[in-house]
Amino acid sequence: FLDEEVTRTFFLSMRKEAFGLDDTDHPDTVAHLRRRLTRRWADLEQLLGRTDGPWLLDGEEPTLVDLAGIPLAVRLPQWKPELAPDAGEHPLATAWLERLRQRPSAAEVDRRGEPVAGPA
Repeated sequence: FLDEEVTRTFFLSMRKEAFGLDDTDHPDTVAHLRRRLTRRWADLEQLLGRTDGPWLLDGEEPTLVDLAGIPLAVRLPQWKPELAPDAGEHPLATAWLERLRQRPSAAEVDRRGEPVAGPA
């Protein structure tokens, strides 16, 4: 769910906005993808409400399911904050994204590495 319906949808809409639509895309593809993303916040809210802990699966520590959302948690407020879940309507989803942004590994999303040298 998180990878396919939330993270992929967000980054695909950003790619199509930045680099243009494919020849076979409908002209409203970006808008459709963004509506699809914002409709998924209710699903995420429901999933987070199923456990007693702060993560998608029960427990005090995040699992790979949660950690897969770090790029989305970091990029969403930077690139398209208007697509973020409403804190009043989706408080669990909002808090979950914030917890992901607070993890030390989230800083790595913005870190620029050393250029990779091509074949000599």
